[in-house]
Amino acid sequence: MAAFKSRFKNFLRLSDQQKGISDETSEGDITEIQQLQQHAAAAKKENPADLAEIISQITAIYYDEDEDCCQFELLELDKEYNMSILENRIMDLKRQEMAARKKVSDLVLANYIDYVQELQRVAELQLSLQNTVSVCVNGRRSLTMAKQGVSHGGLGVLAKHRKRQRLNSVLSTLRTLKTLQMTDVRLQEMLKEGNYAGATQLCLECLSAVPLYKQYTCISDLGSKLKDTQNVIENQLEEVLATMCNTFDSHQYQQVQIAYRLLGKSQGAIDQLLMHFTSTIHSNAFSVVFEHAKMGSSSETIDQKVPYRDLCKVVPSNLFTTCLMSLCKAMWKIMRNYYRIKAWHESVEKKDSEEEAVLSDDDMDGDETLFNKTYVKQKLELGLSRIWQDVQQKVKPFLVSTDMAHFAYDNMIRVLDTINKLISLGVEFCGKGSDSLQESVRQQSLKYFNTYHRMRLDELRAFMENEAWEICPVRSTFTFHSLREFQFMKNLSRVTDVSEASSTGEVTGSFDSDTDPFADEEFDEDTEEIMESGLGADGASDDEHHWEDEENEDLHKDYVDELTEDSARTTSRRIPRQVSRMSNTQRGPILSNTTLTVLRLFGNYMQMMHVLKPIASDVLECVTQLFDYYLYAIFTFFAADPDESTEKDLSGKMKTTLKRIKEQLIFNPQESSRAEGVKVPSPTVYEFLDLDNPKTLYGLSPRLVATESLVFLAKQFESLQSYCENCILETRKGFLQQYFSQTVYNVDELRRPVYSQVSKKAINYSQMLTYMSSVKWDIKDIMSQHSQYVDSLLKECVNFADQINKIEREVGIPQQAYHILWEMSIKLANRTFVEGFSQAKKCSNEGRALMQLDYQQFLTKLGKLTELRPIPDHDYVETYIKAYYLTETDMEKWIQDHREYTHKQVTSLVMCGVGAHLNRKARQKLLALISDDTNK
Repeated sequence: MAAFKSRFKNFLRLSDQQKGISDETSEGDITEIQQLQQHAAAAKKENPADLAEIISQITAIYYDEDEDCCQFELLELDKEYNMSILENRIMDLKRQEMAARKKVSDLVLANYIDYVQELQRVAELQLSLQNTVSVCVNGRRSLTMAKQGVSHGGLGVLAKHRKRQRLNSVLSTLRTLKTLQMTDVRLQEMLKEGNYAGATQLCLECLSAVPLYKQYTCISDLGSKLKDTQNVIENQLEEVLATMCNTFDSHQYQQVQIAYRLLGKSQGAIDQLLMHFTSTIHSNAFSVVFEHAKMGSSSETIDQKVPYRDLCKVVPSNLFTTCLMSLCKAMWKIMRNYYRIKAWHESVEKKDSEEEAVLSDDDMDGDETLFNKTYVKQKLELGLSRIWQDVQQKVKPFLVSTDMAHFAYDNMIRVLDTINKLISLGVEFCGKGSDSLQESVRQQSLKYFNTYHRMRLDELRAFMENEAWEICPVRSTFTFHSLREFQFMKNLSRVTDVSEASSTGEVTGSFDSDTDPFADEEFDEDTEEIMESGLGADGASDDEHHWEDEENEDLHKDYVDELTEDSARTTSRRIPRQVSRMSNTQRGPILSNTTLTVLRLFGNYMQMMHVLKPIASDVLECVTQLFDYYLYAIFTFFAADPDESTEKDLSGKMKTTLKRIKEQLIFNPQESSRAEGVKVPSPTVYEFLDLDNPKTLYGLSPRLVATESLVFLAKQFESLQSYCENCILETRKGFLQQYFSQTVYNVDELRRPVYSQVSKKAINYSQMLTYMSSVKWDIKDIMSQHSQYVDSLLKECVNFADQINKIEREVGIPQQAYHILWEMSIKLANRTFVEGFSQAKKCSNEGRALMQLDYQQFLTKLGKLTELRPIPDHDYVETYIKAYYLTETDMEKWIQDHREYTHKQVTSLVMCGVGAHLNRKARQKLLALISDDTNK
C-alpha cells in the first residue's frame, strides 16, 4: 500500500510537470488570444448546466491555498481502495479541472476589454520599472563615485545625528506619555502632602495635554481619570476649607486659595467659606451645651434631636458657669479664625497692590481679577457682622435660660466677666457690641450692686471716724497694681478704647494671639506684699533718725552778705547739716490705713465695672462717691474752720465740688427721708486726735498723712481714668471728664488750707515782690553782683528749712512729704521771680543779664540748702528770661507754644523785650496774638 501511494504521488507530480511543460510550450508557440479562443470553442461543446453542476462538485479543500490536495486525496483512498474507483476519481478531477478552466475562460472573455486595458497598464508598469532600475543603477553608480570622494565617517555622523534627533523626539514623547501615566499617582502624593495648589495646577496642565496625545492608546482613558481626580481635588479643597473654621493654617489656606483661583472659583470659595462658618457655629455651640447637659443629667433621655433652646434649659446651675465659658471659648476660636482669614486676605491684597504699583499697565490684573478681589473683600466685611450675629444667637438663649438670682458672688462675677469679654471681642471683631446681651444682665446687676455699695459706704465711715492718721509703711514701689484687688487688670489685653481700635483697624491682639481670653484668672492672696519691713512707728527707718551735730560752716558762709554778715552767720548756725535721707526708691508713699481701704474698694469697683458692663456707668458713679466722701472727710477734719476762712485758698472748682458733695452725698437730718440717692452722715474726727496743739504745728504730722494720702489716692484715680473711660458708654464719658476736671485734678488744692499753718507763713513772697519792684532793669552796665532781694529770699528759705528740720527731729517727716513741701515753696518762689520780672516797665540787655544772674544765684544757693533734685520748675523762669532775646518771628511761635504764663507776664515780655525794637503795628500784632492765645 505504501508503495502504491508513492507511485501515485509520483504520477501526480509527473502529471503536473507535464502540464507545466505543456503550458510553457503553449505559451511559447501560441498567443494568449488563441488560447482563449480554444477554450471558448471547447466550452461551447459543454452544456452550461452540466458545467455548473461539475463545478459545484469540486471539494472545498481545492479552494484553500494552504491545504495539500495530494495529501487529501491519498487520505481519501485509505478509506476504500479500488482501482476502478481511483480511475473514476481521476476522471472526475479532470472533468472538474476542465469545467473550472472553462468557467475562467468565460469570465475572461466576458471581461476582455478590461483585460486588455490591464495588460497595457502592466506594460506601462514594466516600462516604469525598467526606468526605475535605470535610475537605481545610475544612483548606485553616483553613490560609488561619492563614496570614493567623500569619507565614510562624515556620512556616518550625519546619519547618526539624524537618528539621534529622531530618537530624542521619540524619547521626549515617551517621557511625556510616562508623565501623563504617572500623573494620577503624583496627584495623590501631592494631596497627601497638602500641596493643593500644585496638585490643581498639575491636573489642569495634564487635562490640557491629553488631547495632544490622544492618538496613543496608552492614554486613551487618562482624560476621564483626570476628570475624576479633579473632582476629588475639589472635594478635598472643600473639606480643608471647612477645617479653617476650627483651625486656621495660613500656609494651608494659601494653598486652598491658589487652587480655587486656578480653578476659577474664587468667588464660590468665599461663599462656601461663609456657609462653613455658620454651620460650624451651630454645630460647636450645640456640642458644648449638649456635653454639659449630658454631664448633669442623671438619665439618658437627652439626645441630639433636642432643640437648642430646650437643651440650654437642661444644663444644671452648678455647670452653668463652666458651660458658658466653654461656649464663649468655642465661639472665640471661630471668630479668631475668621478674623485671621480676613487679615490674610488684606495682607495679600496689600502685597499685590505694592507689586502692581511698580508694573506697567500691561502687567496689571484684568477686570475679572479686580472684580474677584472686590467681591471677596465685600463678602468678608459683611461676614463680620453675620458671624457676630450668629454667635449672639447661640450665647443669648443659654444666658437667659437660667435664673442667676441665687448664684454665688464669685460665680456671678465669672459669668458677667465672661459675657463682658465676649462683648468686647465682638466690638473688636466687627465694631458692634451687643445690646441684647447687656440688657439681659443689667437689671439683676444693678439691684445687686446698689446693696453692695451702701454697705461699703457705711464701712468707710466707720474707718474714718476711728482713723488716727498714722503712716502705714508700704513698699517704695507701691501702686494700686500691688493690691490683689487690681490683679485682674494685669491680664487685660486692651487698655485703650476698643471701639476706637476697631474703627481705626488696629489689631489689638485678641485675635492674633493664641492666648485664651476666657482662661481662669486666679490670684494667690499670699503673694500680696505691700508692707515695708524695718520701719519705725512713724514710718521712718532707724538710720533716718540719726542726725549729725556738726554745723555746716560752708553753708552759712554762702549766705554772708556784705551788709548783713553778722546776721547771716547767726542764722546759719541754727541750721544743721542736711542728713542723708532715704531716696524715693527706699521710702514708700504716704498712706494711711483708711487710704488702703479706699484703694481696695476702688479695685473691687473697677473689677465690677469690667464685669458689669451694662451698669458700668452706675458703678463708676459709686466710685466717685467713695472718693468724694474721703475728700470731704479730709477737708472737714483738717481744713474746715468754723469761720470758713480757709475757703479763700480754694479755687471755684473745689468750692463747687465740696458744695456738691455736701448736697448730694452727705445726709442732712433736716431733709426728708425720701430724698433720692445714697446719702451718708458726715464723719467725725477721731476724738483722740489733737489738731490744736501749737507744739505739733497744729497737727502737721496727721495733716501730712491725711493730705498726702488723699493726693496719692487722686493720682491713682487719675491712672485709672483711661480704664474707666473704656468701661463706660460714650454718652457718660462727658460726666467722667467733668468729674476729673472739677474734682480729681484739683485735689492738690487741699494742700493750701491744710498746710496753711506752715507753707503760707514760711516765706514772705509779697515782700519779695516789693523788693523786686524797686529794682531797676534798664541799667547800662553789666552787674557782677546779684540783687539784694535774692539774699532776702534765701534767708527766708533758710528759716523755712530750720522749721522743717525741727519737725523732722521731733516727729519725722517722710522724704516724699519733705520734697513736696520744698517743691511748693520753690514753685511759689519761681512764679514770684517771673511775676517780679514782669513788673519791669523797661529792661535793657544789661538788665536781662542781671535777671539771669539773680536767678542763677538763687539756684546755686538753693541747691546747697535742699536735697531736692532736680530743682523743680526752674525752666519756667529760665524760659521766660530767654524769651527777652527772641526775634519777632520766634516770639510769635513762643507765644503759641508757652501758654503757662499769664497774659500780663507775656505782655510785659513783649513790651520790654522784642516789642521795644518794633514799630507800633508789629507790637500791636504780637499783643493781639497774646489776646487770641489767652482766649483759647
